Amino acid sequence: MNVVPFPTITPVFDWNYNSRAEIVINQGGKSSGKTFAIMQVLLIRAITERNTTITVVGGDIPDLKSGALRDTKNIVATSDFVRSQIVSFNVVDRTYFFRSGSIIEFKSYQDEYDARSGKRQYLFVNEAQNIAREVFDELHDRTFKQTFIDYNPTTRFWAHDLHGQPGVQVFISNFTHNPYCDPKVIRSLLRYRTANPARWRVYGMGLTGEVEGSIFRRVFQADAFPDSCEFVYGLDFGYANDPTALCRMAKAGRWLYGQQLIYEPGLSDTRLARKIEAAGVTPYEKIVADAADPKAIDTLRDFGLWVEPAEKGPDSVQFGIEQINDTDRFDGLYLVGENPDWWTEQENYVWQKRKKDGKYINKPVDAFNHLWDACRYATRELISGGSGILASG
Repeated sequence: MNVVPFPTITPVFDWNYNSRAEIVINQGGKSSGKTFAIMQVLLIRAITERNTTITVVGGDIPDLKSGALRDTKNIVATSDFVRSQIVSFNVVDRTYFFRSGSIIEFKSYQDEYDARSGKRQYLFVNEAQNIAREVFDELHDRTFKQTFIDYNPTTRFWAHDLHGQPGVQVFISNFTHNPYCDPKVIRSLLRYRTANPARWRVYGMGLTGEVEGSIFRRVFQADAFPDSCEFVYGLDFGYANDPTALCRMAKAGRWLYGQQLIYEPGLSDTRLARKIEAAGVTPYEKIVADAADPKAIDTLRDFGLWVEPAEKGPDSVQFGIEQINDTDRFDGLYLVGENPDWWTEQENYVWQKRKKDGKYINKPVDAFNHLWDACRYATRELISGGSGILASG
C-alpha cells in the first residue's frame, strides 16, 4: 500500500510497519501510542493480504475492550477507507471481517491448553504482562508470519527474556514519540520527573522499573544537543550477527550527550563508509573506532573519513565504564532523540552474576554492549580533551 489510510501516524507506527522481525516487542510508557500504532499496522495487513487471520490477545475480555479493541474502533471510525474494506463486525465473537477474506479476532485464553486452538498469520499480544509465558509460547508456535507484543514495563517478566534473541526486535517508546498526546497527560507525566522518579522511569520514559544489576543508572532522554557542541563519534564494528554501532557524543558542563546513528549487522566496510557519510559525519569530525579491526579502519580512511583506533588494554572496558559513571565528573548521560536500540541495550546491559551465590561481580555481561562500547571510545576522547574537529585550512 503506497498511501497509509490514516489521518494520523507516529514514529511508533513506522517502526512496526517496517519491521520484518519474527517477534516485534513494543515496550512503552503511558500514552506512547504503541497499541494504537500496532492496530494500524494490523489493519493494513488485513486489508492488503488475502485470507489472513490476525489474532489479538489480552489477559481477559475487559482488558481488550479497554485497550486494543477500543483503539481499533477509534481507528475505524476515523478512516473512510478502512470502513469501506470491512464487510462486518461480529459483536459476540469480537471479529472484523474484511473484503480481502481476512479477519481480525479479539480473544483471551484461560491457559496454554486453550491456546492450542487455532492458527494464524499474525499475532498481537496486548499488555503482555497479563499473559502467562506458556500461553504466549502456544500462540506464537501457531503463528506463521509475525508476532507483536506490547506492555508497560512496571517490572521484568518473560518478555524481557526475549530481548536480544535472534529474530526479535525491540522498540522502546514514550509520550515524546506520540505527537498527538494530550497536553494534560504530558503535564501529568512531567510532574513525575521530580515528584516520583520511579514512576517517571516507567510511565514517563518507558523504561523497566529499576533494573537489577544495571551498569548505567543515570541515563535520561533529551530532545536535542546543547548549542555549540563539538562532536566526537564512537564506532564499534559488528560482524555477521552482531551489529555495527555508531554514536555521536558530546560533552556540555557536567553532562554527556549521545545519539544512535547506525545499528545494523552484516555491514561490509564499504557499505559502512557510505552509511557514515549518509549520517552526516564529515571528514573533519573524529571517529574513534574499535582497534580490533585495522583493515576496516583503513577502508574508512580511504573514503576520506577521520578515523582513529580506540585505546585498548586488559581493563579498558571497566575503565571506560568508570569514566561514564564518574559522579565527580558527570551528572549523567542524555540520549538525544529516539535511540530505540540504545534504550534496549540500556535495559539489558548488566553486571555478571556469580553462579555459586547469585551475587553481582564487577564484570559486565558480554552482550547488549555495542553502542555502549562505541560510547566508551568517544567518551574517553572527550575526557582527554582531544578536539573532535580537524582543521581544514
